[in-house]
Amino acid sequence: MLELTRLTAPIVALAYSADGSRLVCVDQRGRLTTFVGMREERSLNIPGSPRSLTLDAAQPLAIVGCREGTVHWLDLEAGRLVQSVAMPLPIAVSGLALISSNLLVVGQGERFNLEMGRLTILEAVKAKPERHRLDVPTGVWSLAGVPGQRRVLYTAGATSLYSWDINQPDPQRVGNQPGGVGLCVSPDGQLAATATPEYAIHICGLASARHRRTLQGHSSRVMALTFSMNGRTLLSGAWGEGELRAWDIDSARVHCLQPAIGRIQAVACSPDGLVNVAGSDRGIVVVWDNDEY
Repeated sequence: MLELTRLTAPIVALAYSADGSRLVCVDQRGRLTTFVGMREERSLNIPGSPRSLTLDAAQPLAIVGCREGTVHWLDLEAGRLVQSVAMPLPIAVSGLALISSNLLVVGQGERFNLEMGRLTILEAVKAKPERHRLDVPTGVWSLAGVPGQRRVLYTAGATSLYSWDINQPDPQRVGNQPGGVGLCVSPDGQLAATATPEYAIHICGLASARHRRTLQGHSSRVMALTFSMNGRTLLSGAWGEGELRAWDIDSARVHCLQPAIGRIQAVACSPDGLVNVAGSDRGIVVVWDNDEY
């Protein structure tokens, strides 16, 4: 495991470009940093306090949601802010999901706070005003798109996971799957994982909406989840010191990694499945390959 960088603010989000050539890192003070291999490429300033990140797979754009209820588009090649939009509801943007080449779903809600939130669809390319919105009384704690489909999953507080087809007016609850801060969907769109405040991770099949497996082994609240590209491994990061886990989905076997970097707040896997990254509240980003477990 190698230290990639040490920034001055907590890491909020990490994401790889679709071709795996670029890693994007966003910290809490509004700094977006890109890396090519182990080398820092450039750093950009974001107006606001970032909370969420997604990348456009078709072009070199990063989309960042902020605590102030704003969304910003940044051109990673040109190194500049392209456009910004202030959402009508001035609360934190807790999640972003591009569900087509031109539609962006924006989730809003304060984590650990059961107050009003909202899902809003924007025409992503031009950041046009809302096309449709869905109010969520308990707030959107986390949000993820389902690959190849025009729907998103979101957690409404700690107790429920919902699926929303954007062509339908109302969301549907996904079986008895609990909610929480952590949420991710496998690259094939078959599985979803959520992390509850009780430190457990729950896996369910999206087609059947049935619970598949509970993963237990963390000793603190899980804040970050991501599937590997083949969907066989789940990475999880928690608030315990360096509490990083790699789970085999089929067997539930776990490999415990304990880097001394602080609370884990973001994790990501490269598209080729060979490299993993994690970021902490101390601003440290570490990189390791799958040969380490």
